[in-house]
Amino acid sequence: MQCAYNLNQSLYKILKDEFGLKFKFATQSLEAGIASEEQTKLLNISPNDPILILRRLTTDERDILVEFVKSLIFVFAGGSFAVDRLAEVQQWLVRVK
Repeated sequence: MQCAYNLNQSLYKILKDEFGLKFKFATQSLEAGIASEEQTKLLNISPNDPILILRRLTTDERDILVEFVKSLIFVFAGGSFAVDRLAEVQQWLVRVK
């Protein structure tokens, strides 16, 4: 099956250009935690490994929730972690090295 949209661009751009969705506000949090039993299975990591939990809520111009994100991030020993903010659409890029 072929996709009708160019997926080499931001999903936010597709939603804006193709569907007229206008993003208004995003709230994002990042917290450190210890992996739960369920999370260890999802990430294939050891129990009690440290993880980062990223959550984001985005609303449109009518204050309707249009995006909910929950990301679990495991940074292996000796690795690094960075969060970069792109101002255009309140989009965040997460890099794990």
